[in-house]
Amino acid sequence: MIKRQAYQTVRSSPTVVACRRYMKTTADAGRAPPVPPFHTRKELPSPSPLPQPAPSTSPNRHDLPTWGPGYVTQMKSQKLTYGSPTLAAPKVPTGVDPGSPFALLPDDVMSAFHTHLPKPLAHHFFLVRQPALLVREPVLRLLTQLRKQTPVLLDGAARVGKSSTLLQAVSHHYSLGALVVYIPHASSWIAGTAPFIHNPTTGLYDQPRLAADIIRQILHVNHKRLENHPQLESLLKQAARHPETAHDALDTFLLDDAKPDTLVAIDQVNALWAHSTLYRNTRSEAIPARAFRIVRTFEKLFSGSSKGNTLVVAATDKSNPRIASGCTHLLAETASADAAALSYTRTEVPSLTKLETRKLIEHLIDVRAVFKTNLSYSEALLNKLYAVSCGNVGRIVNDLTRSEAVSNAIVTA
Repeated sequence: MIKRQAYQTVRSSPTVVACRRYMKTTADAGRAPPVPPFHTRKELPSPSPLPQPAPSTSPNRHDLPTWGPGYVTQMKSQKLTYGSPTLAAPKVPTGVDPGSPFALLPDDVMSAFHTHLPKPLAHHFFLVRQPALLVREPVLRLLTQLRKQTPVLLDGAARVGKSSTLLQAVSHHYSLGALVVYIPHASSWIAGTAPFIHNPTTGLYDQPRLAADIIRQILHVNHKRLENHPQLESLLKQAARHPETAHDALDTFLLDDAKPDTLVAIDQVNALWAHSTLYRNTRSEAIPARAFRIVRTFEKLFSGSSKGNTLVVAATDKSNPRIASGCTHLLAETASADAAALSYTRTEVPSLTKLETRKLIEHLIDVRAVFKTNLSYSEALLNKLYAVSCGNVGRIVNDLTRSEAVSNAIVTA
């Protein structure tokens, strides 16, 4: 108490008060103006000792044509030739190179399928910052030859471009107004993540929640087109609300000969014939993929029976070792009665030509997707990457986005 009184006495003394007033006046003379409230501040660019990069000149969405049915129309009229240096794009916007070998997927396609893309494609779109794919004559020729009641199986080396070819088929038929059932991750059906129950009537394992999820995706993608088919829409909506009826509704929808034009596109289709899955039965034994009803439903699309207006296109996946066993069965490399019962047309997706490799390299450099920002195109770089990758799209993208690979290509070329 005595110390506090002594402190207050000294603090209020005229000498101390005068000293404090003098110090405050001196400090105010060199003090910066008060900081305004946060909501009224204006951010000023802070000077940086580092050199500022040049303004980005990478292409935006208006610099590339949009993928559409016109590409296939031109192919049918033989206006595109495989030996031509460029592929003409229909309805090219003013000021855009008409020979651009890349085309953007339409906005409605990306809004419908952007959350359901294979990982390599999603990674590629993230790198180039726009959903652009190479327009290849083999893809256009394939789209001109697709026929109903004849399933097409896209095969080829790992990462050669089967998923992008399948997505271009999806985009093409979606633009034509067809119903689309797009399954980008068939391997997830056997990943052991969905609840399942054995059905003693059919002897198969039901996955009602998985079947309901597929139906909800069908409704999401085709909600505007299903408005013209109220009975079909009502069937699917009822199954989406009641998963116990989802399997029957999916069978009815896929195998109905009277439904409107429909494209069923399945990526990783060899997962449907995988010898083992991550599911286990009551004896802790691995359950084969064909023991699930959802697999049998889509397997029927590859049978010889008529499927009406349904067009089936599927792609194999040879980079996933868990479903690699399905390729042997699907491609009928073994004497299997089940394999012999399948009916499809196998189409090999070819590697890129040297000209297509050049276009891909130039595109990745133009959009600044390569690791080295100062990398420029050269014939030496093209020759090196084409020799190392053999025209494999995945290898080229990996090599251009890895610093050590680009350095090796420049130094050793």
